[in-house]
Amino acid sequence: MAKIFLTLALILSLNRSETAYSEGQTETQLNFDSFLDAVEIQHPRRAIDDQDLERSRESSKRAGVLPDPQFNFGRDEVPFQGALQPEREMANKTKDAAQWKVGLSQSIPWPGTLAAEEQIAQSQIKGIEYTNKLYSLTRRIEAADLFLKIIRTGKLLKLQKENFKVVDGIREFTHEKFRQGVGSHHEFLQAHSESGILKINIASLETDLLNLKRHALFFINHPSIANPNDVNFSLEWPESLLKASSSTELKQPDLVRSQIEQQQQLSLSRQNFEYKRSLPSLMASGEVMEEDSGMRMYGAMIGLTLPLFSNIQRSSITNENKVIQLQTEQQLAWQDRRKQLALLQAESRISQIKANLNTIAKDILPPIAEHIEATTVQFSQSKIDIGAIITARRTLLNLQVSEVRIIESLARAKLSLEKINAGMVDDELDQEVPQLFDIGSSMSLSPTTADPMKSANGKSKTKGRDGNAIKDSNKGESESEQNNNNPGMGM
Repeated sequence: MAKIFLTLALILSLNRSETAYSEGQTETQLNFDSFLDAVEIQHPRRAIDDQDLERSRESSKRAGVLPDPQFNFGRDEVPFQGALQPEREMANKTKDAAQWKVGLSQSIPWPGTLAAEEQIAQSQIKGIEYTNKLYSLTRRIEAADLFLKIIRTGKLLKLQKENFKVVDGIREFTHEKFRQGVGSHHEFLQAHSESGILKINIASLETDLLNLKRHALFFINHPSIANPNDVNFSLEWPESLLKASSSTELKQPDLVRSQIEQQQQLSLSRQNFEYKRSLPSLMASGEVMEEDSGMRMYGAMIGLTLPLFSNIQRSSITNENKVIQLQTEQQLAWQDRRKQLALLQAESRISQIKANLNTIAKDILPPIAEHIEATTVQFSQSKIDIGAIITARRTLLNLQVSEVRIIESLARAKLSLEKINAGMVDDELDQEVPQLFDIGSSMSLSPTTADPMKSANGKSKTKGRDGNAIKDSNKGESESEQNNNNPGMGM
């Protein structure tokens, strides 16, 4: 009996331990904000940027330091050999004058030269810091773009699955009617074809979503990249991005402007250093000499190096400094004007996208949904042809897809606002507001804005380390996803 109780207690303890393990083991949760925070810390390029900064700091330790003193050691030996050999008596006396020499010399630049060199090093460090901040922001925007794709694809997949359930039910209904001899073969073929197309679209979207998740996990060096379904991705639109109503609510500093100012400072520091180097320098040296006869002598010298033709160089440097300052002022003024224009355009675009979203959500979709319910009832009563219900469901699906893409466009427009505030204006001017247009009996986004990357961000090219566009986010989408730009149940 005691053994039975012990065995039972052991089983219960094992069950409790397994339960505790399963409760303690939680899968990774990723939403829009947590993913962006993880990218800033764990992106593979982050370590490379940090090493650039560390290398610059190490290099700065060599700046502003006096040149190493020169140590000289040698011996003067006589008599000479050859035709110039002196007479024997003279040679003996000269040999007694052979000597050892030990000397030390130090070059001293013009006052302020070393400080100017150190200023260059510090300006280079600050320049790399601003550049790294821009890289970090670029990665954050790229990550936001990727996660919006994940959300959009997930929502399109959900819409397709919901629509497939209805259409597949219609297919079974038409098949049963045909078996009972009250339906036509044509109705079944239409419903069967419609169901098959939706099934293909679902499979394509599932593959796209899987690969997008892999890409996201690659961004954060996550170990589940081979099994992305082990990570729970939140497919809700980011409120942190959508709720910002104007540029004044975004506290992103203007990094591009700061970078321009820092580049000016670096150029002026380099010019100042070149100017100082063209000025006279001082040379101080000391020497100890000891002849073989035992006589010791000491010597010291202070010399001044005078550049003879440096006036032309200094005049050129002074004039170039004036040009640098004027050019920077004009560049900053141009940047400010472009930024102001981009902000005005972005806020107008956001306002119109919001209005469009409100119209489709409140004025267009509700009556369409009611109409489809009535159409479905009429079809079940054999009062209308199957073509009418297929057309109605296509229209509803395309409008629902359009709503998803308009929400995505709003999020991308807010993301564009963040880029503009940071001074990244190049790809944010003259962006278009997504439009809806009628294709036969269905609605869809216009072809110029159907791609969400173009609808909110134009070409949405991300600046790379060299300042040039390194990524056209439209090119990353698979052909199957592009075919789903109009995911209505096309026949």
